[in-house]
Amino acid sequence: MQALGQGFRIRRRGLQIALEYFEFLREQGAQRTHRIVVAAGRSERASIVEQRQLHRRISRRWRRWLHVAIQPEMLAQKAFERLEACRLFQSIGESCSAQRRAARRVEPGARGDCRRAHAACAQRVQKNRPADIGHVQVEQHQFDRVRVSRLQRLGAGPCRDYGTAQSFRRGLQKTQADRVVVGDQNGRHHCYHSRFAETRFTQNSSTTSPEHMASAEVDIEDLSHDGRGVARVDGKAVFVSGALAGERVRMKFAGKHRHYDEAIIEEVVRPSPDRVTPLCAHFGVCAGCVLQHLAPAAQIAAKQKVLIENLERIGKVQPRTLLPALTDAPWGYRRKARLGVKFVDKKGRVLVGFRESNGRYIADIKRCEVLHPAVGTRIEAITALVESLEAQRTIPQIEVAAGDDMVALIFRHLHPLSPEDAGKLVEFGKAHTLGMYVQPGGVDSIAALWPENARLSFRIPADDIEIEFQPLDFIQVNGGMNLRMIEQTLRLLDPRPGDRVLDLFCGLGNFTLPIARHVAGIVGVEGEAGLVRRAEANAQRNNVHNAKFHVADLAVDQRDTPWARADHELLLLDPPRSGAAAVLEYLPRRSTRRIVYVSCHPGSLARDAGVLVERHGFRLASAGVMDMFPHTAHVESIALFER
Repeated sequence: MQALGQGFRIRRRGLQIALEYFEFLREQGAQRTHRIVVAAGRSERASIVEQRQLHRRISRRWRRWLHVAIQPEMLAQKAFERLEACRLFQSIGESCSAQRRAARRVEPGARGDCRRAHAACAQRVQKNRPADIGHVQVEQHQFDRVRVSRLQRLGAGPCRDYGTAQSFRRGLQKTQADRVVVGDQNGRHHCYHSRFAETRFTQNSSTTSPEHMASAEVDIEDLSHDGRGVARVDGKAVFVSGALAGERVRMKFAGKHRHYDEAIIEEVVRPSPDRVTPLCAHFGVCAGCVLQHLAPAAQIAAKQKVLIENLERIGKVQPRTLLPALTDAPWGYRRKARLGVKFVDKKGRVLVGFRESNGRYIADIKRCEVLHPAVGTRIEAITALVESLEAQRTIPQIEVAAGDDMVALIFRHLHPLSPEDAGKLVEFGKAHTLGMYVQPGGVDSIAALWPENARLSFRIPADDIEIEFQPLDFIQVNGGMNLRMIEQTLRLLDPRPGDRVLDLFCGLGNFTLPIARHVAGIVGVEGEAGLVRRAEANAQRNNVHNAKFHVADLAVDQRDTPWARADHELLLLDPPRSGAAAVLEYLPRRSTRRIVYVSCHPGSLARDAGVLVERHGFRLASAGVMDMFPHTAHVESIALFER
């Protein structure tokens, strides 16, 4: 018995056609509908009434698209007859063509009219026994892509709606299809056999052989920004997980895309001299670290290269001086982390750890070499604790926050904990000298279980500063590197006793309070009110009286605020990954002679560097990386701008 499946994916409009199509299938004798998913999400033209009528059948996975996937499990003998199939396909083609002509005022038969291609394709299908049609897909937002396939299936079972040519090829191979007929925008048709002598579905797709899809031996030319090796096969970039620059490896293809492919390493044929044995037993599975197989010095060199390339390519600037890289202890440095928690039914137990490389699953780990040792060496004990709780299925994550004197675990739970579970958490904390917190809701719902007067803080000895923080407050992940970064920032700013400083994105006052010891006055601005309150409290606790703090959303224009209109000689920027583009629309002022930019993303730093140089007349005096996250591809950097 043959099983036929049809599907539409329509970008904005198409609700009416989709429903008409479903009615057509039902009229043609579909005795049983295996699955119907209708998602009318952010459609600009679908009325609210229509969306409400379909709300009961909405799938949250397809909020952005109007997607109708109809998979009949059984059809009557005369379902989808040849004539009706051609009429359906041709009518849809004419409908698409009419819509396009109306939108662009294209005359019938002129360039841009796709009716001719649809009609020609329908005739071709009719010659090739359309009763065997198993898949019809029309993408109305790309009228030049119309695919008609002939799938000869073995046994029963619904067909899939393949969204891309690559997934369609893979599905075709699995279902042992006879051949595929494809019609393009010019009315040409291409017939491909299941052995894939040709595999080009559209004019812009690349040719791939079965050998190419399986494995290949390649030379790795470079290291990508995410730590994967970069090779080229037939001129197309391939990102190879686990490979290093300068190596020759045998790789296995793991995914194909239009402009690049992905692969995993099978064998290192010629290793790089910088390859080392990873310390972590879970390297390659856990995605917490991706560069443990690369020597630390080579990691720094690769990150410096990423920084310079971004500055030159995006910002069109070059630093006059390349600062020496800042480094610290490469192991046990993480004092902030979020561990995923999940009870896996197939394994019959709880997993606690970071995500796997694919991002979908939690890695099954027993210890973590980069986490603070108080937690990294106790992963198994924490896993056993969660397994012993009644709430083992309702704890999705555990936050880690480490101060200088205490390490805390924050258990996020979706349902109230029983007294027995709360007692087990307290006993675990006492046994391992860990602060235990619970979080039943938002950030403000955090409560300490043990000790009741728990206190988290870290010290900056050089300036006699101690900063207290809450478990979920933002602090720099690497405590040792944070001290080195503050010292570097003070050296680059070169503050004078009479200077006034503006510190944007100041957070808890990590830079603000140490700098205040060296200048006449400093203003810190932060978007989160809770952080500003704690920054003010930290200033009072440390007897810092020349620091003022303000709450302001720095992603919007703040040029009319008093702190933005005031003159300042020094400016410190420590923005999030998105950078400080909005701030640079009205700052710096003419009185500013020096800017230090602390960046957690080289791309946004490069963009903003170009603005400071081209628009505001600064020069990029120096720049360099800070190894805040050893063994990862994350690039933290610092740059000095002078007039």
